[in-house]
Amino acid sequence: MLAGVVLLPALTRLLSQTSYGLVAVALIVIQFGTILMGLGLSLSIVRHAILEESGLPGARGLVISSLLTAGVICALGLLTGQWWSGILLGQPWVPALGLAVLAAAAAAVVANVQALFRAEDRAWWFVALAAAGTLLGPLAGILIMLTTERSPRAYLVGLTLAYLCAAVFGVVFVMRSGEVLYRRKELGLALKVGLPTIPHQLALALATGAMVLIATHRYGLGASAQLTVALFIGIVPTYITSALNNAWAPLVMRAPASERGETINTTALDIGWVAACGSSVVALLAPWIIQIVAPPSYSVSVLVPVVAAVSTVAVLSVTYLASSHLVFVSGRTTGLAISTPISLALGVLTAVVLVGPLGLFGASSGIVAMYVCLAITTWILSKMVSPDHWSPNVMLRPTALALCGALLGGLLPFVGAGAALRVGLSLAVTLFGVRTLRGAMRLA
Repeated sequence: MLAGVVLLPALTRLLSQTSYGLVAVALIVIQFGTILMGLGLSLSIVRHAILEESGLPGARGLVISSLLTAGVICALGLLTGQWWSGILLGQPWVPALGLAVLAAAAAAVVANVQALFRAEDRAWWFVALAAAGTLLGPLAGILIMLTTERSPRAYLVGLTLAYLCAAVFGVVFVMRSGEVLYRRKELGLALKVGLPTIPHQLALALATGAMVLIATHRYGLGASAQLTVALFIGIVPTYITSALNNAWAPLVMRAPASERGETINTTALDIGWVAACGSSVVALLAPWIIQIVAPPSYSVSVLVPVVAAVSTVAVLSVTYLASSHLVFVSGRTTGLAISTPISLALGVLTAVVLVGPLGLFGASSGIVAMYVCLAITTWILSKMVSPDHWSPNVMLRPTALALCGALLGGLLPFVGAGAALRVGLSLAVTLFGVRTLRGAMRLA
């Protein structure tokens, strides 16, 4: 999951800020397109494999069905690209965006295969498939740029080919791994659970994408590139939460109903501490990470507060995910189509209001506002649709640690005693996080 950040220094140096800005917009297309073409089935597949009668054979049938649905939506996206690219992206339709649409279709199929791997506890197969898009794709794109032309189109060619290969491999694996059971009724049930989550997933994607587009419209592609780099770094701690969530969601679903609430209380605290430690470390070390990831033309003093603010999303996302597990178990996901867009609207409004007076920091503040609202609204929704409950109070201490880390990371000097204090605090927090994680693993 960190591959994109690791390869970012090469990408930002091979492309101009304007060209990298177009790549950033294309990555947003892939992110949003994957959600639209997946139709929410990745969430339904895990639930179906664990909780529905047809189990894994039925879940495999849903994966194969996603080939047709993703293909149809991809064709529509390509045919209408010249219409929506200017309206939604503020950019003319170019071949790089067409490649992004094709990559999104393949990524949607890959996500559904990975959902099956989550249900089957095939962690290493999950990682292998993910590496195709997040590691091999960027590597292929960089290689193509070095051997042909340094352009966004060349980079997107490599990325698209990697996703297509991963999709083909994943589908073949699913068809050979066991019985494939297709029932039209079960597809309808999966869509009933999954479709309402599309606005939910799109809103989550827009937590970063919308802020980049707001910065692009206000300050141009150069600002888009700078903000994208800061978001890449600030979101890194959230990768920890996302990675753990691949096992967390099935664990909650498999728990007996009478123990589900307490299971979430216990696991949320452990994951919350790890996320808080990760966010604090990234906030404290932000000045040096930025200098490693991006060339000198990217302003460190401007981006450090942005990274510090965005890092807090990690611990906020744990609170949101804990409640969302109960919503998905209930199968009553319609409320997410309302609560998450409302949270996004609050975040966008915050960014629009603050991007003028506070620049890129103002744009990034929208992400934090969104996740605060999301944590609250999803908890309220879980109490409405599920007989099981958990206590968000268990997240108070991890949240306090994350906020302190962000505050110090945003305000401490980068040199002298301030730099030494940053390093010392980051080491102390890292040791605490490792100790917490090892303790949780011993209990397991």
